[in-house]
Amino acid sequence: MVSVEHIDDWRGQEVVDADGEKLGKLADVYYLAGSDDAVFATVTSGLLGRKHHVVPLQGASLSRDYVRVNYRKDDVARAPDAGDALGDEDVQQLAGFYGLGLTNPDGTPQRLESASAREARLRASEEARARASQLEGDAAGATAAAHAARTRAEQAQREAELATDDEAIARQRAAEARRIADADDGPPPAA
Repeated sequence: MVSVEHIDDWRGQEVVDADGEKLGKLADVYYLAGSDDAVFATVTSGLLGRKHHVVPLQGASLSRDYVRVNYRKDDVARAPDAGDALGDEDVQQLAGFYGLGLTNPDGTPQRLESASAREARLRASEEARARASQLEGDAAGATAAAHAARTRAEQAQREAELATDDEAIARQRAAEARRIADADDGPPPAA
């Protein structure tokens, strides 16, 4: 496994074999799932990059212009064909062909994740985080609006209670005024 940091940034660069013969272009990198240990590289060659070869990155090195793998071109050409995406069965066939031990201590196959799949997963994760932040902001805004509405409703309730009190006082005063007026309208005094 190659521990070269960010080898997936080298996608599109030339890949050469142990003797310096061109194998093609680095198309993708496969890592042990959940780690930064690069295990395989997918190399495309041929017209329009239609041929896909998978080569281990164990012992690989980087130069300014290319990635050099530690395997010969004829070995890479004889490797099992895996297409452009490696499934668990492909990984086990390739590990067997190249003599790599890619099993867990309990004997189960180790899972690999391609750089492109990892990037898509991380991008989706970032988008989900951004959406969650946006929703949290929306929720905080809605909470503030609800609090303001509750405060306005409480104020309106207080004003309604005061208006009811004012109405009761006004009715009492009107009744008092009517009583006084009725008392004043009594029979004229005798002369």
